[in-house]
Amino acid sequence: MLITEFDINDPDRLEIQNVSPNSVDVTGWRVAVSNNYTVFSSVNANIQVLSGTLASGAVLSWTDASAGPNYWGSNILWNLAHFQAFQVGRLLLTTLVT
Repeated sequence: MLITEFDINDPDRLEIQNVSPNSVDVTGWRVAVSNNYTVFSSVNANIQVLSGTLASGAVLSWTDASAGPNYWGSNILWNLAHFQAFQVGRLLLTTLVT
């Protein structure tokens, strides 16, 4: 799994893709972004919880355009004016280990 697109324009957009040759069970994986332009440890309350199997080459994406089909659920808080603040990673793609 890779973060294959990170767009800080309007609307902000995030895309992840299964770039492996095999399907990946993403059940329980979570995708989270920061809830602050400059404080990276502040996690947005809207966390995308994945489920099912993602086929090889499959893509998942979200934007903060509320009228769009893949709405994150709130402002993703990426902004070109704050670009320097988030040049370090602000995305988390995690899985739960049971």
